[in-house]
Amino acid sequence: MSRPEDTVMVYTCVPRTCTSTMEFPKPDMRFFTGEVDVYPLNTEKGVGRALHVLVYKLKPTSQEILRKTVTALHDENMCQRYIGTVFNRKVELPRGQLLVEKSPKEGEGSLTYRYSGICLEAVPAVKVGFMPLFEMAESLMMPGEKGFRGVLVNKYDNRDSVGWHSDRDPEQVEITGVICISVGDGTVSFRRKKNVPGAEHFVLRKDIEVKDGEVYIMFGEEFQQYIEHAYLPLKKNVDGATRTSLTFRRFSKHKAQKRKKNSATQSNKTPADEEAHTAQVAKKARTGSHGHQEDEC
Repeated sequence: MSRPEDTVMVYTCVPRTCTSTMEFPKPDMRFFTGEVDVYPLNTEKGVGRALHVLVYKLKPTSQEILRKTVTALHDENMCQRYIGTVFNRKVELPRGQLLVEKSPKEGEGSLTYRYSGICLEAVPAVKVGFMPLFEMAESLMMPGEKGFRGVLVNKYDNRDSVGWHSDRDPEQVEITGVICISVGDGTVSFRRKKNVPGAEHFVLRKDIEVKDGEVYIMFGEEFQQYIEHAYLPLKKNVDGATRTSLTFRRFSKHKAQKRKKNSATQSNKTPADEEAHTAQVAKKARTGSHGHQEDEC
């Protein structure tokens, strides 16, 4: 789903972050307020790729839809904790996770996502009420860009975290590469990559406070090639501290094809099959059955 031409405008950056002008997606007033914070990551204007983090603010009505959807996920314990491989050691990853996929196109297999020795199998967006959230995220795309294939949900309790990484998909060329919706407050950190030619044009590190109901975009061509990001542990325990992030990504086409090849019946799933799969994910989470899944994907 691409946006019409009149939804793109030249914004004057928020004074506390920068003073230059650049074309950014105009917030769709059905979902967002008109306020946008712009954080440039370049150390010198006009040198290197123009990379920014853009922060948009959801309207109260949109925030209510978001909270109800995410609360329903957590009530069913849909976000599982997995055992992964980190630095050649098996550890429980410090966050709960769920992969949600938009309706696949004809000929596409179901979406899976592999990393750190685990494999996430997606549940359909319609089964967990995510279609309105896809509409919110895709309203921020630039004209002609490819829509999002899925969303990775990360649930952080107290001192949970995710270390420095990038979300690069091999086929990704869109300038609005990754969009993340935040439920709960938190600090997302960005830094330039080491030993990557051209990365020296970007900041050593920038910490950005992301509030409940805010949406940030990692904006710019080849953003993930030069910049990595993290959600680092809180310095001390805070009772009841919880944040959920919904990261909308296009994912690589070949990952869906690989899943299709390995599962001859996957593309012929009936609504009853999808219902059973969603229930199975919820059951695994409730019972703690979340071991190694490499053979299942």
